[in-house]
Amino acid sequence: MSKTRFHTQWAAQFLAAAELARRGYSVSFTMGNNALVADLMVGTEAGKQSWVDVKG
Repeated sequence: MSKTRFHTQWAAQFLAAAELARRGYSVSFTMGNNALVADLMVGTEAGKQSWVDVKG
């Protein structure tokens, strides 16, 4: 795998996180390039949590 692929994946994750945060969600990143569950954990003010898998 090329390094460029991982750079575009990170760029996609940061873009998704920025858009979610702009809409009022709390966003946490999972660690590593190949996370087992998903790339982002997203929470609301009401305490609901969900996972977001980003492909970029």
